[in-house]
Amino acid sequence: MSGRFNYRLFLYGIGIMLLFFAAAFVVPAVVGFAYLESSSWVFVFCSVICFLLGTILKTANADYNPFLSKRDGRLIIGLVWIILPLIGALPYTFLSSRFGILDAIFESFSGFTTTGSSLVADFNSIPHSMLLWRAMTQWIGCLGFILVLISLMPSLRNDAHNFFNAEFNSINKDKVRPHLKATIYIIFIIYSLLSLICFVGLLIADMDVFNALCYTLATVSTGGFMFNNGGLSVFSPYVKPVLMVIMFLSGISYYLLYFLITSKRKHIFKDEQAWIYVKLIFFASLILSFFFYFRAGFPLNFHEILAVLEKGFFYVVSAVSTTGYSLSNVGLPLFAAVFLVFLMFPGGCSSSSTTGLKVVRITVLFRYAVAAIKRLLYPRSIIPVKFNSVAIRDESINTIFGFFFLYIMICILGASLLTLCGISFDDAVMVSAANINNVGSLGEELSSNLFSYLQINPAAKIILITLMIIGRLEIYSFFALFSRSIWSRR
Repeated sequence: MSGRFNYRLFLYGIGIMLLFFAAAFVVPAVVGFAYLESSSWVFVFCSVICFLLGTILKTANADYNPFLSKRDGRLIIGLVWIILPLIGALPYTFLSSRFGILDAIFESFSGFTTTGSSLVADFNSIPHSMLLWRAMTQWIGCLGFILVLISLMPSLRNDAHNFFNAEFNSINKDKVRPHLKATIYIIFIIYSLLSLICFVGLLIADMDVFNALCYTLATVSTGGFMFNNGGLSVFSPYVKPVLMVIMFLSGISYYLLYFLITSKRKHIFKDEQAWIYVKLIFFASLILSFFFYFRAGFPLNFHEILAVLEKGFFYVVSAVSTTGYSLSNVGLPLFAAVFLVFLMFPGGCSSSSTTGLKVVRITVLFRYAVAAIKRLLYPRSIIPVKFNSVAIRDESINTIFGFFFLYIMICILGASLLTLCGISFDDAVMVSAANINNVGSLGEELSSNLFSYLQINPAAKIILITLMIIGRLEIYSFFALFSRSIWSRR
């Protein structure tokens, strides 16, 4: 087999995704026409362009070789996550009075990577069709370009797992069905079901249909985009509990949610990461709630205590699920800000909507540290590192260590580079951590200086875009783009 990059398969896949985009652009176009917005024709134009280019690429490369190596899988994922958000930025560029080219790219990458950092200050100046497209980019980006690609490509044989494993890089890669496409369909069904529950819940909470749709797409994807001036505070108080429940569920593995609605509920009680995720949110929420309680001054009446508990739980679920919703435009106290930054890194469960390091990796690293101490005390003992009662191989632990080291170093490097762009040190640390963990919108509120993404210069925007991509691709697929061995012959 030739060691050259399987470019025909790549171009065929891009063609399929362009056709998918052509269909996706129709949705905001229809909504725009319903609101009598001239911006609707922007999406019609983008849809036609994507349809023509997609058809050409798909037809010209129909004879692609269906063999997909692990190397090509990582490389194609990296390229896809660079190219498709650039295409998704096209509608923004037509609002030239609001978005420059780099601003359009920033907004698009922030959407597709489910980061939520935004350059929009006045949502009333943005057409409904464009707001819906912002929400759709997060919903599509969370589902994953590669999952869409695998389900639409007619022939990848059994090599499609090289796509799947690169997109969901984790030590936990169980499937709920023997065939990969069946597993992907289950994920899509769970994802759609969560979306439906969220949408209906927001309507019951007295949110209007358009905002309910947009916030549903942004919440289920744990993206965190805002769509109205004043944020969540302008809606009914029942909206926040609905969003908290959906953010919490979106942080749980899709596999466990599948088991929850089937007769295999016993699997839920055997999965350690789900219980660790629940305990992390519960105890962290209590700690933050107690902080808000003592800071507010006591004694408080019953309703004020409930409000403090709701605030603590909302911020913790928002951070741990990497959604990043904020409740105000006023910066949080230093303790709360630092506490939430630390909570961003674990993220949720593997194979969920969340990004970050994932609970499973943090757990393995902690248990390895404990095992290392025990081995020093009892050098003749054999002390394995276990997860879900299964001993983890050393090579898997080494991979996690490498991932963790790169993740932290990139976060620190990102913060250092942001300081060179004129951002203060504390803001740079908060914003770098928020964007590599794809929790961008909360990054503004974590700053005591009321940081705004509107203030940053072009260099800082490029740095943040890079951090978003690295956080979404989980590092290895991103660095595959710059590996000489990946591009060269075997």
